[in-house]
Amino acid sequence: MKRVAFVGIVNVTPDSFSDGGHYFSPADAVARVHQLREAGADVIELGADSTRPGSLCTGPEEEWRRLEPILRSLEDLSDISLDTHFAATAQRAIDCGVRCINDVFPGSDREMYSLVAQSGVRYVLMHSRCAAPHVFSDPPKTPLKDRVHAFFEKTLGELSAEGVKREQIVLDPGYGGFVSSDPAESFLLLEEFGELSRYGLPLCIATSRKGFLKARGEARIEDRDPASALTALAAALQSRVDLYVRAHNIVLHRQFFQHANLFVNRADF
Repeated sequence: MKRVAFVGIVNVTPDSFSDGGHYFSPADAVARVHQLREAGADVIELGADSTRPGSLCTGPEEEWRRLEPILRSLEDLSDISLDTHFAATAQRAIDCGVRCINDVFPGSDREMYSLVAQSGVRYVLMHSRCAAPHVFSDPPKTPLKDRVHAFFEKTLGELSAEGVKREQIVLDPGYGGFVSSDPAESFLLLEEFGELSRYGLPLCIATSRKGFLKARGEARIEDRDPASALTALAAALQSRVDLYVRAHNIVLHRQFFQHANLFVNRADF
């Protein structure tokens, strides 16, 4: 039976598209970690470099300056994941006890692959159309499904060559700006989510509050939470492998899964 884990998001940034600035101070970020744990998050993901389209890269030193006081304040890091594309930041976090790295610009820092291999941490490999970090280029004209599978096949080969074991890897097809500026592309990718099960690796669904879910007349970005939960549920219904559900509103996502009788034993990072 497939298992589900809920991944709560904490953006330690002033400019993230959803909650930028809300948890920028270490005290607010730590409080949010505890809130998400109480809400039922199995994993907490910290991110200190906004990756929305149009954002500017902070660099590893500023990224670590934002993260270090939070990691030092948390007694238990066993459920902490870090969203970073810098190997230097990942190394420091792993030394503190972080057990998972979510890399949304894979291949941009080639030292990341060898670090993941040597440390044995879990690695979320996300498909992206970005030619370089923070550079959202036009995708090739080939069909989206072909692009995603070609990316995973190529990158999985590179990870294997560096010594990363398959049991360390989680696949995320990417959504929103990481796929295309056209919302229809993200919905198409969602329709074909189940095909990713063919790799036999756990999957991550990360549609929460993404721009392609924007509804006409929405007053707040939180208004996208029901659509976020519905898309995650649609992915779960297709998946034949363990699933990680990355979300801002953990309570609502858990409720949707419980009502659908898909709330099962959690997958471990």
